[in-house]
Amino acid sequence: MELSQDILPYIDLAQMIEAELAVFHPPLSALLYSDEEIDAFLQALPLVYDAAKESGVTLAIETLGFYYTEMMLIFDEFPDLKINLDIG
Repeated sequence: MELSQDILPYIDLAQMIEAELAVFHPPLSALLYSDEEIDAFLQALPLVYDAAKESGVTLAIETLGFYYTEMMLIFDEFPDLKINLDIG
């Protein structure tokens, strides 16, 4: 998954339709994604985060595939990122 190519167009779309929130699903489950895919996601996240902020779009990350400690590390680095809590 190339985060910047896959998500950036949707940030533009969210801005165009004046969406209040854009939610994306991360590839952070080691059961489903390779270490390389997870690393690529983590390296691209700052670009996507900055693009959303510049566009005035609130970005939320889906909790699927995350452990609590991973979530906290991401939210420490990206304080304006919101959460879409998936409980089932």
